[in-house]
Amino acid sequence: MSNIYGTWRIGADFLHRHRLQSDSSYQGLTDDMSAFQRNGFQLETVSPLILDFYEHTADYSLTAEIAWRPWFKPLAHIYRLISKMTGQIHLGTKTGRQTMEGEIIGVDSAKDGRKNVRAWVRTNEEGETVFVALYSAHTHNHITYMNIALPLPFSNMTGILKPKAEDGCLILTSSDKRSDRGDEGIFLSTGTGTFKLPLVERFIIKEQGRKRLCAHHRMWLFGIRFLDIQYHIEKKGFCRQ
Repeated sequence: MSNIYGTWRIGADFLHRHRLQSDSSYQGLTDDMSAFQRNGFQLETVSPLILDFYEHTADYSLTAEIAWRPWFKPLAHIYRLISKMTGQIHLGTKTGRQTMEGEIIGVDSAKDGRKNVRAWVRTNEEGETVFVALYSAHTHNHITYMNIALPLPFSNMTGILKPKAEDGCLILTSSDKRSDRGDEGIFLSTGTGTFKLPLVERFIIKEQGRKRLCAHHRMWLFGIRFLDIQYHIEKKGFCRQ
């Protein structure tokens, strides 16, 4: 788990304020997707454009459509006020497509405690911070997982995602079938310890035409779906004919 905890406010300048940046330069969320290859995840079964996105994330633009499930909407309006103040996981309640600007920043891995850590900082059209996510990876029992920490006030939340391949798509999941379960899950780390949360998330990333990807992100709380995000991802400088 990451050793980096947040303060009352996170925000896009969190790493700079707390001197957590490094001089390392990264183009993507991972340096080489082949690090995740194993039985059940063969690179040749995944669209090359998807692999390129994860290795060269800075070369892509991103828009998102955020949809809270009807039962959760009253809570979403309360949550929006809190997330705006803290400047973290600030999804808002706006409907329709919205542009997200992103920047990849090197993180001091010695202070974080994980290897080759980089942050993906995303802001919305109003300049508000949506995510400050610290990306790394770890390997256990011959499986390499994406290990993504989000600093929260005096804590952090870590999503450990297992990559899988299906019909040319990349699937990242925090919950696998019982017989294949490993380290995946969503965890909260505080000064008193680390606890597994009753949350599940799943990404399905697929190619949607020349130089375009679509990613579906769904989340469940106690087994009940409460959030859907659809990302539209496009290579920068690509002009549709």
